[in-house]
Amino acid sequence: MKNRAGTKKLSRGSIRLVALEDAEQILDLYCSIIEEDLYFATSVQDRCRTVEEQEHFIYKAINHSNSAAWVCCLDQEIIGSLFVLGGDLLRTHHRVELEIQVAKEHRGLGIGHALMNTAIREMRKNSRVHKIQLSVLSDNIKAIDLYQRLGFEQEGEIRGAFKEATGQYRSEMIMGLWV
Repeated sequence: MKNRAGTKKLSRGSIRLVALEDAEQILDLYCSIIEEDLYFATSVQDRCRTVEEQEHFIYKAINHSNSAAWVCCLDQEIIGSLFVLGGDLLRTHHRVELEIQVAKEHRGLGIGHALMNTAIREMRKNSRVHKIQLSVLSDNIKAIDLYQRLGFEQEGEIRGAFKEATGQYRSEMIMGLWV
């Protein structure tokens, strides 16, 4: 259910479009997930984005015709975010790359599902966007299950895409959804 401000209410938080002022909170969320050292290509050994880099990331999502972003807030705290970023090249302008993050303590409560549904619904309204793509570590079973329930299909796998500090290799799955 949406209120007049365009915010979708959930049983746990609400979803709204991202704003530049969200950069610091989104960065904090992003860095906290990197510190888990489980699901992102960026590792704890790599540096986190700066606030300025995060603002630029948000600016692109807000100002490109084939990009968008949303946050899920609980009270005033951002507990999840989703970015869909499209390319500028003529041959790839029809597809967007999706990046989602949900705070650890709020996972499994439907926030990721709600953010994904919002993005899929809105991208279907965008005549420039025909396909949503994402990549996920092949051992992130819960995320893969969510993406498949939403209609995403596996399109490929890059074996050994990531090398952990332990020397262990992890594979990356590429998934897509035609909208």
